[in-house]
Amino acid sequence: MTTKTFERGDHVQVKGFPGVAFWFVGYAERRVLDPWDPLQDTYDIDHSTAVVRAVGDDLDREIDMDRLEPLDRDAFCGGCGQIGCGHG
Repeated sequence: MTTKTFERGDHVQVKGFPGVAFWFVGYAERRVLDPWDPLQDTYDIDHSTAVVRAVGDDLDREIDMDRLEPLDRDAFCGGCGQIGCGHG
């Protein structure tokens, strides 16, 4: 099995969201609570879950990495985020 790797700002397509371009924001982070120091911010990074944001949107979504496919910048509209839009 090949592990998919993306960097912040990469464009991706998400299976289950046809026709919509997304930005790869990063990997999901889970806070780990320390019973001895509850104010300590400790996080585990979950490399099996991506955080993505639809182009033109401000809502982050957590998606399994196996649902992501790389997307060329010329394949979608930078204004509306629609894949195949001829506007630009």
